[in-house]
Order: sequence, then C-alpha cells, then structure tokens
Amino acid sequence: MGPEAPEALSHPRMMHPPSPAHRPSLTIYRIAMTSTSPEHGEVPPSVLAGRHAKPEETFMTLWAEAMRKFQQSADVASTLWESAYSGLSRCTSADDVLRSLDDTMRKVKTFNAVDSSWKSVRNKYLKPAIQVLLLLNDAIAEFASHFPTVPGGKAIFVAFGVLLQATNGISERCDILIGLFEQLNSFLERLSIRLVTPSALGPASKTIAITILAHLLDIFLIATKLFSQPAWRTRLTLYRQALTKDKEMVNALDRLRALTDLELRAIAAETQITVVDSHATMKEMQIVATQAASEVARMYHDIMDFMRSEHQQRTQIDAIRILAKLEQVEAADINAQNSNGCLQGTRVKILDELRDWSRDNGSPRIFWLNGMAGIGKSAIARSFCHDLHRDGLLGGSFFCSRRRSAEEGDALRIIPSLAASLVLRDPDYKRELLVELNKETFSRHWNLDIQLQRLLHHPFAHVQPSARPLQVLVIDALDECSDESATRDLLLNLVDVVQCLPVKFFLTSRPEPHIRQQLEYMDTAIGQVLRLHDIERDIVEADIHLYLTHGLRAIGRTLPRTFTDWPPEVEIQALTRLSGRLFIYAFTAMTYIRRNPVERLHKITGAEVTAGQVFTQPLDVIYRIIFSEAMNPDVYESDEIDLTQRVISVIISLHEPLTVLALAQLLRIPSHRVRSSLDRLYAVIYMPVRDDVGFLSTFHASFGDFLTTEGRAPEYMHSFGSNLFQRIERDYIL
Repeated sequence: MGPEAPEALSHPRMMHPPSPAHRPSLTIYRIAMTSTSPEHGEVPPSVLAGRHAKPEETFMTLWAEAMRKFQQSADVASTLWESAYSGLSRCTSADDVLRSLDDTMRKVKTFNAVDSSWKSVRNKYLKPAIQVLLLLNDAIAEFASHFPTVPGGKAIFVAFGVLLQATNGISERCDILIGLFEQLNSFLERLSIRLVTPSALGPASKTIAITILAHLLDIFLIATKLFSQPAWRTRLTLYRQALTKDKEMVNALDRLRALTDLELRAIAAETQITVVDSHATMKEMQIVATQAASEVARMYHDIMDFMRSEHQQRTQIDAIRILAKLEQVEAADINAQNSNGCLQGTRVKILDELRDWSRDNGSPRIFWLNGMAGIGKSAIARSFCHDLHRDGLLGGSFFCSRRRSAEEGDALRIIPSLAASLVLRDPDYKRELLVELNKETFSRHWNLDIQLQRLLHHPFAHVQPSARPLQVLVIDALDECSDESATRDLLLNLVDVVQCLPVKFFLTSRPEPHIRQQLEYMDTAIGQVLRLHDIERDIVEADIHLYLTHGLRAIGRTLPRTFTDWPPEVEIQALTRLSGRLFIYAFTAMTYIRRNPVERLHKITGAEVTAGQVFTQPLDVIYRIIFSEAMNPDVYESDEIDLTQRVISVIISLHEPLTVLALAQLLRIPSHRVRSSLDRLYAVIYMPVRDDVGFLSTFHASFGDFLTTEGRAPEYMHSFGSNLFQRIERDYIL
C-alpha cells in the first residue's frame, strides 16, 4: 500500500475558498469535490455540474488529485515529498532546479557524476523543459496563492526527481529519458512564446495549463513505473525509443499533444478578444471552452478511476493482512461443515422464528438455542447459516468441536475468527478494524474482554448505523469448547457489550451449567432463549417421521425391484417412536441401516431390538463424554459423585417418574441437592423448572439402555446399580 498523502492532498475540499475572479470566465464545467473522498472508492457525484468554472477550481481538484495519485502510486513517503517540495519551491530559475536535481542524483549509489549521459539529459533536454514548466507555473501562480496548503506547480519537479531516481543513475536509462524528453520538449516549446507574458492569458488557457501540468505528472508516473518493472529493464536498455513506444505512454503523449494544441487555440482566441469582439472569435472561444471542459473532466474521471482501483487493491491487501493476523480457524466456518442442514419441511416453525428474529433490528441481540444431546441443534444452525448467507446477513460462523481439532474447541479463537469473517463482508468494519489493529497489533494472548473491545466494540463504534438488518454471527455448540472458564468469560463479556454492537449473535449449546449461568436469565431486552427439548413432542415426531420417510425411501430406490414396498410404513412409524425427540437417534439409525437396509431396519424395529454395537456406538460416544464430565473426580468430591450415581440410578430404575420434590423426599435430601447432582446431565436428563411440577426423566430411552446394558456404560455404574432396589428398600423405604 502506498503511503498516506499529506493532509492538503487528501482533502482539497478543506482548503480556503477562491477569491472572486476579475475577468469574465468562459463556460466550462465545474469539477467539484464533495465530502466523499476517493480514498473510500467513491467518485464525487457532481463531476460535471454545469456552471461557470474558474481555473482555481481546476487547480483545487484536478491538480491536487493528480499529485495525490502520483505520490501514492510512486510510493513516495509524505515526509520525503514535503522535504523535496520545500527545497524546489524556492527555485526561481532552471539552473536552481537543476542544481537541486543534481543533489538528488548524487544520492543514488550507482550514479556517476562525470557520466556524459547524465550531462546530456541534464543540459540538452531537462533544462528546456524546466524553463517552459516554470513559465506554466507562473501562469497558474495567481490561483495557487489562493490555496497555501496545496503545493504549487513547482511540485512537478519533485516528480522529475522521483523519475530520475528510478533510473538508478545508469547511463543506459538516462539515454532512454532522452527519447521521452525529445517528445515532451516538442510540445512544450510551442507554448513557451505565448507563456512569456502570463498576465495576458485568459481563464481558458490557464485552466488548460493546469491540466497540462496534471497530465505531465501522469506521464512521469508511467515512466517511473516502467523503470521499476524487471521485465522492462532489459527492453529499456536495447533502444532509446523503448519508453515512448510503450502503449500506455503513446496514449499519454497523444493526449498531451491534444492539450497543447488546445492551449495554443485558447491563447490565440483570447488574444483576438482583446483586439476585436467578433462573433466568430467568440464562437471559437466557446468551442475551446467546451473542449477544455471535456479534457479536464476526462482527466478527473481517469484519476478517480485510478484512485478507486488503487483503493480496491489496497483494501484487498489490507484484508489479507488482517486475516493473517487474526489466524481465522477456517475449519470452524460453515463452509467447512457437513452440508446437511434440516430436511426441507422440517423444523419449519423454529427456522421461521429465527428468520423473523434476524430481520428485526428491534429484537434482542442474542438468541440462545439450547437442547439436549442429539436433538438437532447443529442441523438447525447449519440451515440458519445457509438462510442468512442467501439473504446477505451472515456475518460469520464458528462451529465448535473439541473432537475434530484443538483450535475448533478453543473459545479464545472464536471472536478473532468471526472478526476475520466480518472483514470479508463489511467494508466499513474492515476499514475501522484496520485502524484499530494499526494502533496495536493483534495478539493471540489477548483475553476475551480485550478481544471483544478491540476487535468488535472499538471498530464498530466508528461505523455509521444503517437501517438494513444487522449481520448475524453464529456460534454453534459452545459446550464443545474445552475450557469452561474461557467459555464462561466469553459469554459474560458478550452479554455486557452486545447492546453496543451493530451485530447479532445466534448461539447453540447443551444446557451445561457454565453456559446456563450466563445465558438462562438474560434481560429479555438483550437475549432470547429457546429450549429445543420443550417443543411439543408431536411437532418433533412429525419432523423426525418426515426425515425417516425421506431417507428410507431414498434407500429403497436403490434396492432390487422385488423390494418395491420397502420400507413398510409400520416400520417407519416404529423407528419414529424409538427416536422420540432425538434426531441423533434417527440419524444414527439411518447411517446404520444404509449398509444392509432390509435386515438392519428390522433389527431396530422388531419386537426385540437385536442391533448391536455397530448401531449403538455413535450414541455411546456422546453418552460417555457427558457421563465422564459429570463424574470427573478432578472437579467433584467423592460424595458428590456418589449422590449423582444414586439419583441417576433411581431415575432409570423406577417405572413411575418422580418430581424433583418427590425424589428429594425419597432420598431424604433437599431439593436443591437433587438439582445440583444433575447439573452436568441436563443434556440427557429432563429437569423440570419447578420442584413440584413436572417429572424427572431421561430425555431418551437410549440413555437408560446405555447405563443398563453390559459393556456400554462405565463398569462402576453397573456395580453401583446392580442392587439398587435392595438399597432403596433398605435405606429409604423401610
């Protein structure tokens, strides 16, 4: 990226307004700068405003922007530009300018002061050009004086210096410059006679003079960039006219020729007006004025197009730089996930509710969808991500998983990854984030409070509000983060700052205690909570039935024709009942059935379930993780673990479910101890809100099977529950 332009060059609209012109101006188009800067890729909306314009307006816009283009594209540091201009602005003759350029060349390591090529370029070609350019500078000096913050026409000599430095003092390259200045001087010498008396020039000729100076900057920029291209260095040493044969340079020289011709016509017409005010002369002046307006406008558009292109390239480079710093976990993005979301026609009510929430800027900024293990939270999150992406509202996504990789289960990687996603979707946020990261480089060691402040809060604080729907950031399976403390900190800080952010957060997780503590009792103005397992059983079963019907019939179409009636509806209904509200059960069954459809479907739905470990293993993996966390001796005391085992044993062994209060009375403990004993098992055991209303139960029968089938649950659970009824009768009932 090129260096920042000096303030005077970046914001010409902030300069002092021009003084009134004393001569009658000709009808040319006004090129007006607006408050929208081309730094942001916007062309001012009123380039051709159709009013009487003055040369000072052209100086304020075209000349200032041409210098900014040169400085940025030639990669000239602001301090070096200002220093060089400070010295050259005091030069009053061609010899003064040449002495300054001599100093510039002496700083080039490969420069040879006695080299004849440099002397020839200096004396025979540069000096005549400088003499004419000094006259051009005198012609526009009156207008430059109105804008003390904008470098005057002598800034063209800074561009001279940059071009000379690009030759590296190599004699062959100096020879190449001779070919360029031979052509330039042929145009400039034609102007020199008329420019000797600048006070005699009218506004049209002075406007064109400024345009010529701006165009010369463009020619010097083309030459400078060609000298810096490795592929051109060999070509440039082959023959003197290589530079002027370049296609871009040829076009630029043709436009310079047209401008000098137009300047001569303007000078001639203005001179005639002072002698005779004839209709023919006035008509010629109008033609010249129109052509001058066209040239000025075309140059301005070209510069703006160039600056916008430069800005887009810099923006892309900036985005890449930001992404590299933030180290986005790409494997956690929606595009890296299984493409399967919810089957069409299922989860309709939930997805509609999420759609309405995402499009209502007045709705809470956080939506927490929680539910027991295997209930289908991630499928909903994937479907919602696809909906958001289709509507242009997906700001970013992070699908947590400690089983896939450590970084996907690292809560400290979530906010940086979401910020990296936002960079690609929101140019205003990207600009402000770059400003923030330029103040202080991102560190992976930032805590979550600092991450939220510097990556989201501070950048968004400088982004103008919009009436369009807010971007949504999706974080799926927060319970999968390996560090519970970090997850807790993330949610604690997010709830504190979220109302200050112009984004929304959709969160999913199991109802684990460290997550419930932060989200369950959020202010309703901040967060909305949906317990997926509280949705009516018949609605869930209808969705699962549709899912199984669709999947099994797709499998049936791959079977021989003798199985045209497969799958039987009775077996679909049976598998639906077995699945209960557990989508993971249905999904696991489908995966199991696919390898041997007819026999395996019957093994699951028959009078006696004979499906073995191949079927149960995926569910067992989930249950073992949940169980090991609930019984972790590094977290819980032995008496706490013992109580959890007792409570679970009662729940799965009694034929009639109990309320929290009834179970507490049976075990002769307070109700709150029943709740705390099951704190880590909300993902598999339904916990009613009240102690005396609603029953404790396993969320799905497969969890009870896991605990009671030999070889599936941990051995200590079997030994603990083997004599459960005798212990209950002895300790609690008798």
